[in-house]
Amino acid sequence: MSSEASSTNNQSPPSPPPPPPPEQNYLTHEFPCGTITILVKMEWAALISMEYDDQRSLKFVREGELVVKVIMPSTNPIFLTTCKVGNHRWPIAKDAPIIRFSPRTFAFGIPGLLYGLRLAPDCDEDKLDNLIKFFMDYGDYEDFSENTTGIPWPDPEKDTAFWPKSLPRIEPIIHSKLAAFGHIPGRSLSAVGDEVPCLLRAIRLSSVTDLITNTMLSGILRTSHIQIHHNRLRMRAILIFHKIQGRRAFPTVSVFTKLVEAVETILVIAAGNSRLLKDQYSVLAAPLKYKVWRLSKEGIGFLLKLSWEIEQPEEENRDENVQNDGPVESNNENVQNDASVESNNENVNTGSDGDASMESDNGNVNTSPGGSGILCPYEIEHLIKMAESW
Repeated sequence: MSSEASSTNNQSPPSPPPPPPPEQNYLTHEFPCGTITILVKMEWAALISMEYDDQRSLKFVREGELVVKVIMPSTNPIFLTTCKVGNHRWPIAKDAPIIRFSPRTFAFGIPGLLYGLRLAPDCDEDKLDNLIKFFMDYGDYEDFSENTTGIPWPDPEKDTAFWPKSLPRIEPIIHSKLAAFGHIPGRSLSAVGDEVPCLLRAIRLSSVTDLITNTMLSGILRTSHIQIHHNRLRMRAILIFHKIQGRRAFPTVSVFTKLVEAVETILVIAAGNSRLLKDQYSVLAAPLKYKVWRLSKEGIGFLLKLSWEIEQPEEENRDENVQNDGPVESNNENVQNDASVESNNENVNTGSDGDASMESDNGNVNTSPGGSGILCPYEIEHLIKMAESW
């Protein structure tokens, strides 16, 4: 080892990066307590979700414009990266794997969820290159396409059974990566029975992503609501990220999934089915190489109350929508080619109050959660302790 390397290892490594400043004509919107920067827009994409049922059925979630954003609050040294198709959002995190298995097809692993994303065959190649760059910078990205591995996949432009044929290979790759990060792969332990499909969990994740974005940009997510973990960084990580993150911390995907699981747990307990809940257990995982942020006990309680207030008035409508699984035809040829994917577009759209954009690109932020659901203090405390152990 060189003396220069030894000297570097003896020093506390600098913190890794803020998301990229708008130096490449990125569109940035100013908010009262932060900014949203649009990193890339793709004209069309289709998003599906895999159900963890015996059939591993596939549900159509959204089609529309794909947008990747970075949210930077001015009140905390943290940031958040999100993807959006239509008005459905999900977070990008360094402990949430993204794999590419054809030139314009990707899979996203989030605890309790597995998304599939397909871009248009004629999408802009420069935008596609930028999209992959941002997946590499902000997520746990790996290319499993034939060009990289030499192993062919079904052709999404020609094979109508593309997703069902690809899924048996996608699922073990995603699950092994999630397990390596300490997550429990597969169906969420807070999802009890067939009445809690992954599609409903995806809607709740989108609502939680929206909620956290709003609290960051409005300034009501305080420093006491977060915990920042300073992990020692390898030099390779420093070299890669010194231009991206500055002194800000990457989010962990548990920031979002803990709140979703807490809401699911509340509903199971309220229905008198707590005996059906499975025990949560910790999984040994290697520490992330980056400075990361999580929710503190106070933050979990604060956001849990907001999440529950949003969930309560919508729960009856959502249950009806998700139970009605009739297929809905899409007018887009690209979606029609995925003939084996059951379309649930109407069901998802009718839950739009919870999934609709509270954060808007035109500079308006709605920080009022609405709803009248109230949790007792002991219920909040119980769920905080449960979430801290997950």
